[in-house]
Amino acid sequence: MQARRSSVSAGPLLTAVVMALTLVTAGASAQAQEEPVGDVCALLTREEVGEALGTEVAVDGDADESVTSCTWAPTDPDSYASLDAEWSSGTADEIQSAYSSAVERTVAGYPAWYDAYVLSIALDAGVLTLHGVGDGDPIDVLTGLGELAVPRAAALPAPQADAPGSLGDAFCALFTPGEVRDILGTKVAAAPNPVGCTWSATKSGQSAAATAGWTDVTLADQKAAWPDGADVTVGGRTAYYSPGFFLNELLIEVDAGVLWIVVTGFDGDVEAALTALGELAVPRSGSLPPPPF
Repeated sequence: MQARRSSVSAGPLLTAVVMALTLVTAGASAQAQEEPVGDVCALLTREEVGEALGTEVAVDGDADESVTSCTWAPTDPDSYASLDAEWSSGTADEIQSAYSSAVERTVAGYPAWYDAYVLSIALDAGVLTLHGVGDGDPIDVLTGLGELAVPRAAALPAPQADAPGSLGDAFCALFTPGEVRDILGTKVAAAPNPVGCTWSATKSGQSAAATAGWTDVTLADQKAAWPDGADVTVGGRTAYYSPGFFLNELLIEVDAGVLWIVVTGFDGDVEAALTALGELAVPRSGSLPPPPF
């Protein structure tokens, strides 16, 4: 799995096999996890996340925010792996419109869509989103974690609907659909998500999409994880371009934080497309809400 980190969050996805537990402890933990839980950090154990993603992790969640989101971060400072989980309002129709090129799946009996290291599962009360980076095939890893988390999510409180002026709405105003269309060469529609905004192709057979959000990944961290990238200047700001087989990223340092722009499913000049989006985004970034981390 490739490095990302968005907020949404570029952000804006952890892995870990913690110390081997005794059979008694493991059995007790498994029994406890069979009961519904009341916050997102309790949906998965560190052991489960670590085994799935391939590195030891620790929960890095704010107690005040754990009802709606949680991060499992690596304990190894040289590891780029991570897993973010988000509990938010939404419906299956909204997920489909946001990720028109996504791969549709069924996770624990619920409809789900996977796209660019993000798995969104439409549950009865809301949407559970898993965003992961680590070892293994990302779609299979996130699906496996979703199979564990979904049955435990029954006791999560219903998420509050996003208020007007949310982070996703603000990022959706960063580009017009026409601007993205001209850069990607296909008509797109914008849809906010918990970590920013995604502009997806609306024409059948087209899979090009762009996503923008904040990320807590620094340029130095991105360079360390993806040394084959390139230092660039975008809108007069320091930036780093990371090419990939499917996920192509541009991180730009602006006054409030680091902008994360991604292009997927595009068969043209990806670096030029990302640079064009970045040139539009930099002078407009002052109107965005600050990063939520």
